[in-house]
Amino acid sequence: MKKQSGTPTSVAYTDNQDELAIQEDRQGVKSVEVAGRVLEALTAQRISVSLKELSQETRLPPSKLHRYLTSLIRTRLVRQDPRTRFYQLGSFAMELGAAAMHSSDAMIEAVRKQCMVRDAVNETVSLAIWSSNGPIIVHVEESSRSVLMTVRPGTLLPLCATAAGIVFAAFLPPHMTKALAAAELDSLHDDHTPIVKSIGELNELLARVKRDMYVVNRGHLLPGVMAVASPLFDQGGRLIGVLSVIGREHHATPGGERDLISNLLRIAGHTAAPSDR
Repeated sequence: MKKQSGTPTSVAYTDNQDELAIQEDRQGVKSVEVAGRVLEALTAQRISVSLKELSQETRLPPSKLHRYLTSLIRTRLVRQDPRTRFYQLGSFAMELGAAAMHSSDAMIEAVRKQCMVRDAVNETVSLAIWSSNGPIIVHVEESSRSVLMTVRPGTLLPLCATAAGIVFAAFLPPHMTKALAAAELDSLHDDHTPIVKSIGELNELLARVKRDMYVVNRGHLLPGVMAVASPLFDQGGRLIGVLSVIGREHHATPGGERDLISNLLRIAGHTAAPSDR
C-alpha cells in the first residue's frame, strides 16, 4: 500500500507557525517597550536627571533601570554626564529626531532656504531646531571655504555661547529657555565662553535681537570663527528653526559682513536692514 503524502501535516505546521508569528507580532518585544519608556521620560525632561528621579518617572526599580541605561548608553541613545552622573538623551537619539524632522514640509522649506543662503554668501550654513535639551543642529550645508567645524547633525549647542542659542532665547517663550540660560551662566564652563555673563546682559541682548532679527557671535564658541544667526518662522508665525552662517573672522570685511547679513535676512523672510553697530 502506497504511503500518503505528508502535505496536510506540512500545511498544518505552516498554519501553526503563521499563528505563532501573528501572536508574536501582537505581543511585541517587551524590553524594547521598556526602553521606549525610559527614552520617553528623558525626552520629557528639560534637564539631566539622576537615576533616582528617572526611576520614579518610569516606575522601574533602580537596578533594572540601570541595566537598561547601560545598553542605551552603548547605543548612544542616552549619555551620562561624567561629572554629575546624571542622564540625558544621547547623540544618536538627537540624530534620530533630526532625521524625523526632515520629513516635515516646514523643515523641507527650511533646508531649501539654508541652501539659498549658502549659495548667496559662500559660507557654511547650519540649521538648528529646539529640542528638550536645547538647540540642536539638524543640517549643515558646507561652502567651498574651509572652516573648522565641531558641530554636525545631532550636536547640542550651548544657549548662551552660540548665535543660534541666543536667537532661540529671544523668540521662544521664556519658560522654555530660562532654566537652561541660568544653568549655563552659573556654571560658566571653560570650554564655552558665553556671549553674555549675566541674566541682565542676556535680556538686553535679546531685546536687540528681537528688533534686528539677527545676532553676531565672534569667537565665543570657537576662536577665530564668527557666526550670524537669524530665526525662521512658519506661515503661522511659529519659530521652526534658526539659520546660522559660519565663517572665519578674517574673511569678513565691514562691507562683506553687511552684505552677508542682508542676504541672510532677505532669504529668511525678514525685511529689516542690518543695523550699524
